Amino acid sequence: MELYLDPVWVKPKKERKPHPLKGKHQWITDDPEKREHIMNGLRKGWRSKQNKSGHKSPLRVPVSVYDLDGNYVTTCLHVHEAAEKYGNGSPGNVHMCISGRRDRVGQYQFRRAKVEEFMGEKLVKKTPIEPYKRRNRKRILITN
Repeated sequence: MELYLDPVWVKPKKERKPHPLKGKHQWITDDPEKREHIMNGLRKGWRSKQNKSGHKSPLRVPVSVYDLDGNYVTTCLHVHEAAEKYGNGSPGNVHMCISGRRDRVGQYQFRRAKVEEFMGEKLVKKTPIEPYKRRNRKRILITN
């Protein structure tokens, strides 16, 4: 005695074509002036090749590093550099600290660097900040 199963219809897979702009870097245009404009935007930290409005990515801002006492330690060029050296390798946590959603990362506090221009040079303010205060959590005692 043999077991007979009805054939099951399977939808054939579509042939997928790769997107023309994915994979290796391909230029949208052959015009050298437009290419230079795009490259300048990428150097300035624009989010994508298509975004030419000049908005900087939040991860490409200079970051000031402070210890838990609020003393200035150093300034890093961007969040990734600060995360590698002082933030346990997590740029997301450093960015959350800059934006105010976290108080500290590891043994350091991070703030957006205050850059001023003086006589044609960009200088960073090295003012101390408030020391880190541990938040007091409310403890609930359950008594019978």
